[in-house]
Amino acid sequence: ITTFICVLLSFVMAMSLCGVSATEVEAEPLDDLFLKPIVRQQEVPAGYTGIYTARDLTAMENGNYILMNDIDLSEWGSWQPIRPQGQPFQGILDGNGYVIHGLSIQCEPEQQGAYGLFSAVSGAEIRNLGLSEISITALPKAEIAVGGLAGGLYGIAAVENCFVTGVIEVTSNADFSASSVLAGGFFGYANAMHVSDCRSNVRVSARTKQAVYAGGLAGKAAAFDVDKLDTNYVTDCV
Repeated sequence: ITTFICVLLSFVMAMSLCGVSATEVEAEPLDDLFLKPIVRQQEVPAGYTGIYTARDLTAMENGNYILMNDIDLSEWGSWQPIRPQGQPFQGILDGNGYVIHGLSIQCEPEQQGAYGLFSAVSGAEIRNLGLSEISITALPKAEIAVGGLAGGLYGIAAVENCFVTGVIEVTSNADFSASSVLAGGFFGYANAMHVSDCRSNVRVSARTKQAVYAGGLAGKAAAFDVDKLDTNYVTDCV
């Protein structure tokens, strides 16, 4: 029952000229936003590559990575998602209890695809990662999916003990398919996902001439079947 309620609360359709907002809370120490205690690795584990800077993030390919400190992106400008469009991340990112601050993305009207820290993830594992004070704005005239963590999530990707805070705003006067704009605090579009112990404190606002999909956790969850929790589940999320 808990899982079903979480799903119902997390995935909401925003209709024309209406905004959808995740619940906002007063500022808390960032470490307190993790739902499970963190024991940080002090050294890079065998088989992993350490991430120390924003440029280390941009160089990520498919492999195993671990953050070794907080990373500030507030002066970076508009972030280009990790991995090219159509090439989702397929590996492990262990945030190690650290936080990426100030991720900012401005999607111009001609841009289409998937946008977030990652463009998309597929069959990946992401855990113990915080994204604070994200800012994503989009003025789409074509198909687009935006989320703090990734525009798209596919292939039984597992996300555990992560949080996202900030603002996502999608505004458009263009005419296109009602399902072409997807916006969520974590993911724009999600399919075959395992999500647990995650917190979304993102104000998601979607205003268009027609219906779009928007929600606090994900804009749209496709092929989600609560009777098949071995392939799809959302548990203990707020």
